[in-house]
Amino acid sequence: MVSQHKVLNDGSGGGIIVFEQVTPSTDSDIYVQKVDAEGDILWGPDGVPICVGPSHQYSPRIVADGAGGAISFWVDERGVCAQRVDADGHKPWNEDVPLCDSTYVRIASDGSGGAFCVSYDGVAKRLDATGTKLWGSDGITFTPQPIHEPGLVLVPDGCGGLLISWAEDVKWRHYEISNVSYYVQRVDAEGNVVWGDEEILLNP
Repeated sequence: MVSQHKVLNDGSGGGIIVFEQVTPSTDSDIYVQKVDAEGDILWGPDGVPICVGPSHQYSPRIVADGAGGAISFWVDERGVCAQRVDADGHKPWNEDVPLCDSTYVRIASDGSGGAFCVSYDGVAKRLDATGTKLWGSDGITFTPQPIHEPGLVLVPDGCGGLLISWAEDVKWRHYEISNVSYYVQRVDAEGNVVWGDEEILLNP
């Protein structure tokens, strides 16, 4: 039984799907499958196993690698992890890449075969096409303040870096939000925070 899944287009009329496959023992595993523009299944009848085992793997997400494959993300007992599948359905990374303990993240392609992963604790990480962490094992901190869920948005800046926008300073009144501040920051391709130590407040 498929529990959760995400789909992206492959740039050629087809799609790549990552899904959580629930087993009879109620564990779940992560698989990916590719379908071409004619609707043909390309990666075997069951897809490519991304992470299988006795533990529970869930919350799959996916970004394109720009070469006909994709990078899949999921959550297990290690936190958020990643693995890549190339256009032929092979896994070029020898091992999964654990990224962070936090399970609340946003992901985006970096436009160069890798991906960004940003968590709600204000940390951004970048993987290249080989699965190497480019911004160090701990990533970079772009804000010291807690981010309000679900107010986190990220897009590539077109130069190998990342634009991040988020919500902070949320105030409540009578169980309704009465005030919220929105911020934006840019991180360049090398992992440097570009727009100063203080993020830009969008609604002063």
